[in-house]
Amino acid sequence: MNGFCEKTDSPNSRNPTYLFGAWPAIRARLSLAANCAIFLDFDGTLVELSEHAHEVEVPAEVSRVLRDLAQFPHIQVTIVSGRNRATLRKLLRVTGIHYIGLHGGEMDGNSPRVALSAQAALSSARREVRKQLASLPGLWLEDKGLGFSIHYRAAREDVVRSALAVLPRLLKTWDDSLHVLSGRLTWEVLPRDIPGKFAAVKKVMTRFPRGTPAVYAGDDDTDEPAFSVLRKQVTVRVRPDGRTRAAYFVRAPAEVLDMLERIVREVC
Repeated sequence: MNGFCEKTDSPNSRNPTYLFGAWPAIRARLSLAANCAIFLDFDGTLVELSEHAHEVEVPAEVSRVLRDLAQFPHIQVTIVSGRNRATLRKLLRVTGIHYIGLHGGEMDGNSPRVALSAQAALSSARREVRKQLASLPGLWLEDKGLGFSIHYRAAREDVVRSALAVLPRLLKTWDDSLHVLSGRLTWEVLPRDIPGKFAAVKKVMTRFPRGTPAVYAGDDDTDEPAFSVLRKQVTVRVRPDGRTRAAYFVRAPAEVLDMLERIVREVC
């Protein structure tokens, strides 16, 4: 299991263009389309990151613009997040949009199909990781049911190095059933039955007519495979810290909000 050292740099990585520098061409492309799919990550994309997930605050402007977009039948907005769907709905309180939770594990109102062996592996791995984290200050584990996250935003560099020395070797026991996705200051441990956001995005796009434009905004490495799936689309990395597979970048969630407001005013 090598998810702790995954790199976004690949033959498809590039230096992205600032989104608003290319906005006239993007606006024209979206305006000419009969349909449009908009995919949005949540933490770090629609809202600023918080040290603890339960502390996040959703600006009123974010919910408002999502409600505005939901009024247009030719626009489909989908939130694609590592959080579960119930939490996303509670935080955003917006109807008329779609929610995909657990990195694609929860979608279409169906429960994730996860093998019993993977569920047992998750339970064992979660228990063992908790033991290891007990002596490492600044790390905390978020239990998501069919997966868990190890957050290290509040940890010192030496603590993160200690975790990196222990956790990959520990989780290798369940390598056949589990994998790790490297997010922004977090490691996501999931069943292999849930490959990641890219698989859910790919499935959603098959429901649209060929040639439908898509917009995808995300802020970390778990979004990079989705950028690859949506090659030649309007893919946007928030606060890139290096090369990315996204075509464009913005500097903060406030600029994602600006993009969505422009779509409402100038495209819809």
